[in-house]
Amino acid sequence: MLLAADYKDENGKDCVEPLEAPWAIPGTKVVLECSPENSKAEQIQAEDFFAVEIKVLENKVQIGGKSLTAAGKQISTVKTKNGNVH
Repeated sequence: MLLAADYKDENGKDCVEPLEAPWAIPGTKVVLECSPENSKAEQIQAEDFFAVEIKVLENKVQIGGKSLTAAGKQISTVKTKNGNVH
């Protein structure tokens, strides 16, 4: 799955920035910070996933105020300071 954050460049043009975690190997789970593994559902339907609002706040990718992490490191953006993730 590919997720990208939206932002406006210095000219006001709409742009997207793919979310990256270059330190993580393929197949690494993306989880919320401090999420116990046993509290998650085994599967989630696509429509449920896409109903959740994912945001970038101060270059940190978050859901409900908790950071998204991969392999124990926070996922952040370079160009998107504040925006939505699609």
